[in-house]
Amino acid sequence: MKRIKTTIHGMKMKIILSILIALHATSTYAGQQVLVLSGGDNPGLNHYTQYLQTKTLYEHLITRFNPETVSIYFGGGNTPTTQPSPFDVHKLINTKDNQQNKEDVMFTGIIANNQQANKYNVDAFFLSSKIQQINPGDNLFLFVSDHGMPHGFLEDKNTNPYSNNCIDLWHYQKPFINNFTNAKNFSKACLSKNELSSLLTLIPSQHVIFAMSQCYSGGFHQLSVTTQDGYPVANTKICGFTSSTDDHYASGCTADANGATYQGYERSFTEWYTGHGVIDGKKIREPAKSMLVAHQNAIIEDMTVDIPLSTSDYYLLQWAKLFASKQFKSRTKHYDNNMIQSIYLNYKKRLPSSNNDALYQFIHVARASEDKIVQLMPEAREFASLSLTKQKQKISSLEKQLEQQGNELQDVWEGMMNLTLNVIMPSWEKAVNQSKSQPLNEKQQTFEKEFYQTIVKLNLYQHPYQFEMYYLQYLSEKQNDPDLVDYQKNRNAIIYEWARAHNKDPLANAIKNWEKLNKKQLSLTEHIAEEEKKKQWLKRIFTYNQIIASWVTLLTIHDEKALADLEGLLKCQNAS
Repeated sequence: MKRIKTTIHGMKMKIILSILIALHATSTYAGQQVLVLSGGDNPGLNHYTQYLQTKTLYEHLITRFNPETVSIYFGGGNTPTTQPSPFDVHKLINTKDNQQNKEDVMFTGIIANNQQANKYNVDAFFLSSKIQQINPGDNLFLFVSDHGMPHGFLEDKNTNPYSNNCIDLWHYQKPFINNFTNAKNFSKACLSKNELSSLLTLIPSQHVIFAMSQCYSGGFHQLSVTTQDGYPVANTKICGFTSSTDDHYASGCTADANGATYQGYERSFTEWYTGHGVIDGKKIREPAKSMLVAHQNAIIEDMTVDIPLSTSDYYLLQWAKLFASKQFKSRTKHYDNNMIQSIYLNYKKRLPSSNNDALYQFIHVARASEDKIVQLMPEAREFASLSLTKQKQKISSLEKQLEQQGNELQDVWEGMMNLTLNVIMPSWEKAVNQSKSQPLNEKQQTFEKEFYQTIVKLNLYQHPYQFEMYYLQYLSEKQNDPDLVDYQKNRNAIIYEWARAHNKDPLANAIKNWEKLNKKQLSLTEHIAEEEKKKQWLKRIFTYNQIIASWVTLLTIHDEKALADLEGLLKCQNAS
């Protein structure tokens, strides 16, 4: 009996200890504030994996933090009880007849406690009392699983085009919208780096720590890293982790979650941080202890065009660019310009004497990433052995080749649009609008007038890649009408057969030539994407080597101010 009592007492103590530990964890994060943000722009661009990633992050964060401190803004703001913008997410599914033949489907992206990710709501979050009056000892965490883009309407056209990048918020006006071609619409969709900076300025938190997976997300390290008197400086209160550099798109973000294209930092970071698979939500491992640990593992796992960076990396890259430039001027007493630039270019010689744990940790991650790249691309081994100068030259050469291929693709697109706007659309519009021998049924005719003819008349359709966005907006409003899906899929064949039957040779030939150009642009796009990935693998090696080189240089010359900023950023990142 005594043994039973002792056992029961032990069990009670374990339960009490578990409760105390849980309460301690809750109290530790009680004052922290968390924002999960994914705008998606409009139904035509708000892809399925954005929904999955955002939902996975949110559902994990409400277990990691006090649920009341976690706010979510996704797409149209749909919740289990309220759907203000139904059919706001685009998904590709396999058709029943052919697993390789994908079909567009719009559905409602429902997440508990969700709010619409428009600019007013996001601004209001940062201006709310809970954020404005956050405890100075607590942190604000920002997770962005969205689209991103350079600012399309910079006032100074001579400024760096990536100096004020944007997070792409929700801004949708029926029937059709393109937020990238109109300054007013763009301002509603774009939460720029400068705007976010102004919102963060008066927040009294200890740190603001972000994780961003959108295209051009690296530009948001500029929230912290700027220049002063020609030298990089950092606001060590703000730091974070991004999928890409400031001048490049990111991987992932696709409507096909089961496709080979759904890879990238956005998936790897989310799965390491949450411990759950993004696609099926199943647990795959224990959650990472911090955003930093998740970031480091994502670097090693991700083998796409992404070049993930932390703010300390970005800070060191600015020093690397300065060390390599002709404008560099030494500000240390014992090292002149030539000595410092020589140290930077020959950094490998000083690596063994650079006794710094954080540097060694970064080198470990960079080398693990490099080894994986070499496995996939053996010629990268020779590239990795080159000097920084020769690596830069190689990258520049590859970028010029890709630019030429991009120009070839642009020519194909122009040819497709010429046929569409000047032959196919005018001829088919005339046939559709005629009262006699109508080639379409009433629903198809309405589709042509409301959709195809409208986007042409409003001058919205100027490039082939724009078509899908407008079509998905229309499909969202028509709630996946299968007749419209079928007509859109077979439209060219319908026009071609009608043209042949009515001896409309120019129209029939225009359709045939458009199909040929379409196949060519698909092939070119695939080829460019593959070559871009290989170039980016090499650029990742080069970028991480630049970071290591500048780190070694600053340690060697002992630039106290630079090292203090670096140490502050590392401390901020470790607080994640």
